[in-house]
This record gives sequence, C-alpha cells and structure tokens, in this order.
Amino acid sequence: METAILSNQYQLILPEPIRASLHFKPGQHFAVRLTEQGIELTPCESPTELRGFLAGANTEIDDIRTRD
Repeated sequence: METAILSNQYQLILPEPIRASLHFKPGQHFAVRLTEQGIELTPCESPTELRGFLAGANTEIDDIRTRD
C-alpha cells in the first residue's frame, strides 16, 4: 500500500506508482468528492478530450441525450 503526507499548506503528493498507472499529468484538474470512506478524486476532462462525445445524438428532439 502506498502512503502520502498532507503538507502544512494542505497539499497531498500522490505516490509516483499511482500517478504513473493512472496517467496523471502536472496541472491536471480533479473533481473532489467526500465519501463515507474518505475522498474520491476524479480527473476532469478538458474540452478537447470531450470533443465528439455527442456524436450520433439525435438533435431533432427535445432530449439530446436520447439516441436513435
């Protein structure tokens, strides 16, 4: 199990094996959510990475989330 230390400025450095296996990059943004077990970090997608995720969506109807 990997461990980390919270600094005086409340910064937490993720251990290198975890960063490498999850392909985290410096400056990457994360959504932080409180859970019953602790915290959950979810990488935020950049607008470039979201390009095309609605491909094939039917834009002729009121609910764009519905696909044909």
